[in-house]
Amino acid sequence: TTERAQVTGGETSGAAAKGLDFGVAKILAMLGVATFIFVMREPSVFTTPSFWGEDGPIFFKGAIEQGLGAFLQPERGQLLIFERIVSFLSAPLPVSMQPALYAVACVAVAVLSCGIVLSSRWRFPIPLNARFLCMLALLCSPAVDEIYVTLTNAHWWLGIGLLLLGMLYDPSSRRLKFGEIMFTAVSAVSGYAAIYGIPSLAVRAWRNRSRHSLLLLGIAVSGLLVQVYNLLAQNVHTGGAPSFYAHPVTEVIALIRRILGGAAMGDTNLAVLWPMRLPALWVWLIPIALVVVLTAVWILASRLETSALLLTLLGGSFVFIWSLDWSIDVLWLFAVNGRYVVAPVAILYVSLIVWRSDSARRRVVTGLACVLLAVGILSDYRLSPLSTVPPADWTPFAACVERGTTSCSVVIPPGWTLEIGPRRH
Repeated sequence: TTERAQVTGGETSGAAAKGLDFGVAKILAMLGVATFIFVMREPSVFTTPSFWGEDGPIFFKGAIEQGLGAFLQPERGQLLIFERIVSFLSAPLPVSMQPALYAVACVAVAVLSCGIVLSSRWRFPIPLNARFLCMLALLCSPAVDEIYVTLTNAHWWLGIGLLLLGMLYDPSSRRLKFGEIMFTAVSAVSGYAAIYGIPSLAVRAWRNRSRHSLLLLGIAVSGLLVQVYNLLAQNVHTGGAPSFYAHPVTEVIALIRRILGGAAMGDTNLAVLWPMRLPALWVWLIPIALVVVLTAVWILASRLETSALLLTLLGGSFVFIWSLDWSIDVLWLFAVNGRYVVAPVAILYVSLIVWRSDSARRRVVTGLACVLLAVGILSDYRLSPLSTVPPADWTPFAACVERGTTSCSVVIPPGWTLEIGPRRH
């Protein structure tokens, strides 16, 4: 009997190990497929990699000329630690490789942040395949164009990652706990990503009632306070709040158009159907339909997590309004401030997988929401280049910087000049 029990126990352990191996292989395959689908939205970022905007004069230049001295330098009132880490680690490598290295880091942070939704520690009984579809929706969102493979805007993916991190049970291993702590710490001091994670992390702390979850929440709140301090210390001002108070109705309509209209129709269709101000009545019916079905989903879900997501959606809308530097009309331009729409649209997707559709009524409303959101995703899957400025002529510039004897300059999209002084050897 003892021998039979030992054999049975060994067989059970072996089956469990095989099941675990299969589960890991399946998740790795999903991550690989998601990476391929994400890259194919605009593959030129790898065929002709190039810096975008602040990637060059802020992060590359800071890492090359100042090294660690640039790490804690705020940019427009905020620390961007993740971007500094990528640029610092890339700096010792050949200059000719730098744009491609930045692109790889951007793809990795997007896929891995959204890949948190695949974790076996997801608190809700949602099938892995459904969560994989949510991951693809996050990566293929119509709002992604401005943050697509640009190091400057990589921290917006970290905000989505923090949001998803708040939906997990605690890990049992110290290694995973340390990984969650480091991810939260870096994210919290990389832009204002913590704003999008704090509500769900607070719910996680309440649900799990553990010191680890409470620590993650404390790190996120502390990081946000650090960012607010830098904002006040640099005396950065924006014109969004006064504009909202002066034209609240117009701004609310613009938010509905950019967040709900864009999510349901895609920015390409929206630019045609709703170019400015009030559209035709039938166009209005599309975001209204999305609001109705999502409201039904949220009411039927009736979870504390849903309240956290709605609070995050409200906070994201406030950040969008507050961040505006120009006149209110800028809200109607898709190429401007699109990065502020990414997390609010992501919340719409995530809200569909914090409950299980275990009744016909729930499955119907969830299905309708998925159909409306899928139209926006499919219509804007392929992205256009961010700028009409051609990629930089990087080879001669890289050779000049490697020599380090003279000042070197090059024009990068969207028409910015990157200049590197002589390097000390």
